[in-house]
Amino acid sequence: SNKAKVSAVTISEKTGTAGMNMKFGDFRSVDNITYPAQIMIEDILAKTQISIRIVSVDFKDKSKLEFIPGKNYERIILK
Repeated sequence: SNKAKVSAVTISEKTGTAGMNMKFGDFRSVDNITYPAQIMIEDILAKTQISIRIVSVDFKDKSKLEFIPGKNYERIILK
């Protein structure tokens, strides 16, 4: 499709501080919804890299993901 897609994002608290880069690729469409099948996350210093490959997606389930504090979910800072 001709829709514009975000292909990269840099996240940091302040300009010049350590943060992370996220890259998106291999865009696919299901039910007229476009998503990246490949997601790459790496820290700006390039010491750690995480690669995520999405094999299949079901967009029919419209329920919202909910994270409830105290239910064995925790926020951690990726270092």
